[in-house]
Amino acid sequence: MTEAVSYPRLGQALVLALAVIVFQVMIGVVIGVVIPLMGIALPLAASVGIANVLSFGPVIWWAVFRTRLPLGEALPFPAVPASVYLAMMVMVVGLGIVSSEVDNLFRSVVPVPPMIAGIFHEIGSAGMISLITLVVVAPVTEELLFRGTILRGFLGRYGARKAIVLSALIFCFIHLNPYQFFSAFVLGLALGWIFVRTGSLWPCLVGHALYNAHGFLIAALLPVTIPGYNPEIIDLAVVEFQPLWFDALGLAALAAGFFGLARIFQRARPAG
Repeated sequence: MTEAVSYPRLGQALVLALAVIVFQVMIGVVIGVVIPLMGIALPLAASVGIANVLSFGPVIWWAVFRTRLPLGEALPFPAVPASVYLAMMVMVVGLGIVSSEVDNLFRSVVPVPPMIAGIFHEIGSAGMISLITLVVVAPVTEELLFRGTILRGFLGRYGARKAIVLSALIFCFIHLNPYQFFSAFVLGLALGWIFVRTGSLWPCLVGHALYNAHGFLIAALLPVTIPGYNPEIIDLAVVEFQPLWFDALGLAALAAGFFGLARIFQRARPAG
């Protein structure tokens, strides 16, 4: 594999991530300072969505350009069997429930500062704007960069396990928020594994969107309120643990989805 095709290596990937952060800060200043001077009021969720598109967009374009690959190879979207999506969705929902409880535990040790709690609440409580930002914009921009560009490039240089872990770590730290580190890291591992085994960004996009939306969906579908769950809308400054039955449900779904995917991938592996 040539240098361009296997772009980026680890150092180059870190530069790409840093570029995204720099662009986000610059665009955030413009949106936060200049836009209000024009008499325009944007919800924080909308500002985050706009900043994501404008910061990730040029970085993704540059990374794809550097590979010298056709767009369809640089950002692969081959079809994936429906069975993969079904097992993946079960795993992702379970992962979301388990991650929520780990987040509760972490917040019980390291309380969320009021300012950060307010930011999270505002981003997650803007209705349809929040859904678009969290379930459409974030998955598309982040998957195109982290799985479609960085992980794909790493696979040309490192073994699959090392490539998945490194890309997940960068995905974790670009959030710049210790309260998201665990969830981002494990999600990066899961989606990285799925990308390696399918070679497609479709299940990564769907899985990421479902992970970001699971709190909204379960809150809407279940007839009861789950204490300690749905971190997008609860008071993050108050620590409340989930019921044991809900944790058990999450663990069961995570295990069932994971082993279901492993079996599907094992069947798809060429003989010999």
